Amino acid sequence: MNAQQEKAYFDYLNAAADEVYRQMNENPGLPISVDPDVADYMGAFDDDAMDLAEALDGDAPEVS
Repeated sequence: MNAQQEKAYFDYLNAAADEVYRQMNENPGLPISVDPDVADYMGAFDDDAMDLAEALDGDAPEVS
């Protein structure tokens, strides 16, 4: 994907997210169908990063 295509895709995601927010504000509680790419862009899916406990376990210094 070239820079122009990336910008167009980013513009699409922004516009679609804005539309979802508008619909949510106008119709609270009403289900809204959202494209999976847009939902991902909006942060709807779980983050696979480590949690705090995993970070603390991995940061323990080794004692010799």
